[in-house]
Amino acid sequence: GVVDGHGRHGHRVAGFVRDRIFRFLLAHVPSEQPGKAKTGRSADVATVLEHAFSEAQAELARWEDDDMDVALSGAAACVAVHDMKRKWLHVAWVGNARCILAEPEEEEAQTAAEAGKIKKKQARRRSKERAL
Repeated sequence: GVVDGHGRHGHRVAGFVRDRIFRFLLAHVPSEQPGKAKTGRSADVATVLEHAFSEAQAELARWEDDDMDVALSGAAACVAVHDMKRKWLHVAWVGNARCILAEPEEEEAQTAAEAGKIKKKQARRRSKERAL
């Protein structure tokens, strides 16, 4: 995941939110680990992600331990949970953070750039755009 803070205490808010979200996910994402529910339903992960963001926001709103300004500072976050075994991927975000998934065709980009048809940077960008 990525958490990007903004405002005077944005870096601290981002760290706070990051820690809360990932602790929540570690405790609640369905798994086959001892002591955790054995489930493979990806719908459970969507709910867990939603609750992770909500809980981080609620904890941040209650912040009173020091002078961290949570009224004028904040964070945008993007988190992905990928279970390769069950072949599902969930992405959640809040604020202006987004996730782009792509598999660039690097060979095509290199070939076009070497042939002088387009600049190397444009070739990579076009390759990524096709992957979307």
